[in-house]
Amino acid sequence: MKHTIVTTGQAFADIDAVACVIAYAELLRLEGRTAEAYFPGTLNNSVTPGVRAWGLDYQTEPSTTDAEFVVMDVSDPKYIAKAATAGTITEVYDHHPGFEAYWEERIGERSHIELIGACATLIWEEYEKRGKAGEISTVSARLLMAAILSNTLNFGAIITHERDRRAFDTLWKKCDLPDSWIASYFAEQEASVRGNVVQTIQDDTKVFELANVPFPFTIGQLELWDGSRFLRRESAAVKSALESFGHPHWIMSIPSLSERKNHFYTEHPEVKALFERGLELKFAGDYATSDRLWLRKEILKEFQNL
Repeated sequence: MKHTIVTTGQAFADIDAVACVIAYAELLRLEGRTAEAYFPGTLNNSVTPGVRAWGLDYQTEPSTTDAEFVVMDVSDPKYIAKAATAGTITEVYDHHPGFEAYWEERIGERSHIELIGACATLIWEEYEKRGKAGEISTVSARLLMAAILSNTLNFGAIITHERDRRAFDTLWKKCDLPDSWIASYFAEQEASVRGNVVQTIQDDTKVFELANVPFPFTIGQLELWDGSRFLRRESAAVKSALESFGHPHWIMSIPSLSERKNHFYTEHPEVKALFERGLELKFAGDYATSDRLWLRKEILKEFQNL
């Protein structure tokens, strides 16, 4: 059996991608296969200094060209690690909709794409199905737990599923962390954002092209505890970061966890009109506030259904 390289997107990896890649590579090794975790891009601010201090086992270059690839937390071929798309992808795990038919046609039942809060939930369920739940390392359990916490916006996102809650509760018991860790994790994320606002935004921004939207548009996303104050203070840096992607149609989305709502910022009239129609927002100047938390993947699903 060939060596397996578990990877994710080319540009960056958030905590969900990092958790899934590292934990799934470990699961394959527990099953007697040779496998490694590989990240071609940067780890973004959701992978905080405290998380990195746990000791993450991964490569920044593939160890061999004679390998098969498993892809985590991304299914759009445009964003998958280039080494994987140039090789053979044998399995995909993702929770972003849109490419289910594409992968089912190519790899059949080895495509696992479900609209759920966190891809990490899918990977934990694989540990359970394959009889390895009792052998997961503390580091992998912590990573999967943190990914579920982050990707469900501390369980405030509408997309949160009961499977996410159950997985989190089970993993938390394996993590050996104090109850105060959850609050400190989000505080550490916010502190790391303040250290380099432009780079942090660039590390979690995507450009989308949808068939029913007449222009490509750039969406930045930062999950913060107090998003309103941040956005008003850092609007110039936000604009600079999003304009660096080269598309005039951009918008910043900030899920504000303490308020249980999102704050949006854009200067483009067409983008304002799109978001007013798609999310029923009302812009006051260049700013709008939703009445609930929105994840970027939820926004895209709404737009695909317009």
